[in-house]
Amino acid sequence: MAPSGGLKITAITIFSALVMPAAAAANLPDLNQFEKLVSDGKLSSAQAAQLQEFVLSHPSNIKAHVVLGRYYSFYNLGELAANEFQTAIKLDSSKPEVWMYLANERYRHHKLAETEKLLNQAEKRFPKYRDIQLAKGNLYLRGGKFTEAAKYLEKAQASKADDFEVQVGWAQLCFALKKYPEAITYANRARKLKPDSADAYHIKARALLALGQRGEAFQMLSAGFNCDQLNRDLNVVYMQQAELDKRWGVALEPALAIMAIDVNNTSILPTSKEKVISLIELWKKSGATEPQIKDAIDRVGSYLDKTTHKSRYYFCIGDIYDHFNQPKVAITYYERGLSIEPAYARAYLRIGEDLELLYQPEKALELYNKAYSINSNDMEIVSRKQSLEKKLADEKNNVLLKWLRGFNFWTPSQPPGGP
Repeated sequence: MAPSGGLKITAITIFSALVMPAAAAANLPDLNQFEKLVSDGKLSSAQAAQLQEFVLSHPSNIKAHVVLGRYYSFYNLGELAANEFQTAIKLDSSKPEVWMYLANERYRHHKLAETEKLLNQAEKRFPKYRDIQLAKGNLYLRGGKFTEAAKYLEKAQASKADDFEVQVGWAQLCFALKKYPEAITYANRARKLKPDSADAYHIKARALLALGQRGEAFQMLSAGFNCDQLNRDLNVVYMQQAELDKRWGVALEPALAIMAIDVNNTSILPTSKEKVISLIELWKKSGATEPQIKDAIDRVGSYLDKTTHKSRYYFCIGDIYDHFNQPKVAITYYERGLSIEPAYARAYLRIGEDLELLYQPEKALELYNKAYSINSNDMEIVSRKQSLEKKLADEKNNVLLKWLRGFNFWTPSQPPGGP
């Protein structure tokens, strides 16, 4: 999982397409369009394959490498993304935005020493570039180097005084220094500059909590969640505060959102799933109905419409309903996930297991075979498939034996009629 919040690097694209003959250009992808699709999370697998082929056939096209790198980054494929950004820098090291993409990618994957080295190199090339200054300020802030953080925040502020990210940076630095009223002042400035950003609400809420003002802090957390349901840092605090008040239903939504983020970046079963299960159990004990729980789950699902998180989120929800021994409901969520990501083999495996629980072994075997056709190297899929095949074959043989035992057979040593 990448460090929460990232380096707050603004993604600016100023690349121009390579000049090519008209006949060749007619069959090329529209890189500007592809870049927008990548930003919106809407580049299809077919278009991604076209982009990959284009990069292979046009290895000197800087923009193609950057767009492909951003595509890999969107899907959390850090090394692949970094390789594309590095290639673009080797082709042309004069574009600071590409340095920032690479630095942010390294930071997201916890390579902090490499991130600092990249930012230092970039700063030497582009000493007045505001994003580099801001990124270094954030990096030093998160590393506890507060004097250095302030130095770079001042540089960034000199470039642009009324800047949202600079104000958030000052708020975070003041909070780290336990200057809570100052942190609130900067957070308020940030909110005025960008009212729909959860970051300002988050840092103000934390400062209010430090001052013992829980009621107003909770209002800030709720407002921030309404702005951005996928801000993990805010969600963690929001969930914790709702838990303290035993507002299990309120706590469930940020917990589900955290799980959606984690399942996209790690595996089908992140540890945050256990928190969701615990909150559902507590909410049930306090009187929540199944429709209320399902509404919360589906509401968080709707927040994921423009992200890559949705299919894995539904797969995870299916697993949660399996935990509660509700295989019919679980199947509906696995199927929702498959409608988005039809090649996810383990979802077919889980549906097959649920069908076995529902005494539908033949249908279950169909699902195991489907899973096996997608991934024949998954040992759990192989084992389930072979086990059920053997079970069905044994049952078929037992039926045949029972049928045969209903007849009296004679042997040549004892013909009909006796000796």
